[in-house]
Amino acid sequence: MHGLTHFQLTTSDCIGLFDRLSRIYADMDRAYQQTAEFYGFECHGCSDNCCRSLFYHHTLIECLYLMKGVQELSHDRLGNVMSQAILLPDENHRGMCPLNAEEKCLVYDFRPMICRLHGLPHEISLANRPPTQHPGCGEFDRLCSSQPRHFLDRTPHYLALARLEQDTRKHFVYSQRIKMTIAQILMTFTVEIP
Repeated sequence: MHGLTHFQLTTSDCIGLFDRLSRIYADMDRAYQQTAEFYGFECHGCSDNCCRSLFYHHTLIECLYLMKGVQELSHDRLGNVMSQAILLPDENHRGMCPLNAEEKCLVYDFRPMICRLHGLPHEISLANRPPTQHPGCGEFDRLCSSQPRHFLDRTPHYLALARLEQDTRKHFVYSQRIKMTIAQILMTFTVEIP
């Protein structure tokens, strides 16, 4: 996907789509917290900070919601964020996420799914596919690998997000494939929200 993609959202778009995403994110956050409490795990950052990882984001609804959060930044802060984003379009570059300042996410409430669920061991059980299990991040394994495994089930969250994504794409008649880092989202999408 290249070039600028512009969305002008109406109030009803915001209420309908963003409220649904907020509820999905709240469910993700609860599930993450329950699993983290099982292990007694708290993320305080590490040398292999996940905000340096090249996570890709694939959903239009998350791009739009992230940009809603970005739109709420001060003018100066937004200028700094965009300056950082310009430096990170290279897919082989592992720089800090442009939305991270002083080890904190500037749009924490608007962060995408992978930013919310990363780090804990998880499983996914999708129809017509064998279930898969994945380990936690390096810091999790360092601190908690000796404990019995309790997997965060990402399945219901993926399915709920997939349904919302279908509705979002249908609403905007949008069919382009998305595979972008946060920096690429910032350089591609503009969203005007009343």
